[in-house]
Amino acid sequence: MNRNTKIFLGILFTLAAVGLFDVLNTNPFMFFFSIVLTVGIIYFVNRVMSNRRPSDNGYQKALRTQKKRNKLTPSELHKLTKLKRTSKTVPFRVIEGRKKGKHDKDRQTNTNIH
Repeated sequence: MNRNTKIFLGILFTLAAVGLFDVLNTNPFMFFFSIVLTVGIIYFVNRVMSNRRPSDNGYQKALRTQKKRNKLTPSELHKLTKLKRTSKTVPFRVIEGRKKGKHDKDRQTNTNIH
């Protein structure tokens, strides 16, 4: 961290501590109520967002039936799911370099003649 960031964070935490102390002195119930409300909102948002995760239900069902059939160990199951996630096709391009062969011998003989 550079110096300006340290100064900014120091001022921010100092103001937060002063505000916290002031709220605790004036109305402690409101402080605890705001903490409970914040934790509740975070819990609710986390619960709603975790239910909306996209999943491939057909793939999961096939994986479960295969596991029942073959009695896969957890490590093999992890390998199968990893293969499913990392099966991207990456286009590779071959860059041809200088090849040694017939043409190089001709060049060497031509340079020696002149």
